[in-house]
Amino acid sequence: MSEPPPNPATRSPTRSPAIPHDQQPPRESDSPVRRHRTRRQSPPEVYQVVIDCRDEAEQRAWYERLRGEGARLRLQVL
Repeated sequence: MSEPPPNPATRSPTRSPAIPHDQQPPRESDSPVRRHRTRRQSPPEVYQVVIDCRDEAEQRAWYERLRGEGARLRLQVL
């Protein structure tokens, strides 16, 4: 039994021998952007405490209390 023909969608791109090298389209792997993307770094770890408040007054009270203790805070309304 013979093997089925290769699927062109899964085949890796090749350069055509009929086109001179200096006129060949660049390969994706030749791109400096592509090489840069392969060097991924993990995002820094972030530890957070989220407090669900009943209203703005409770949010303000928590903010003032924790800010007074030296915490770095960020207020959000979702």
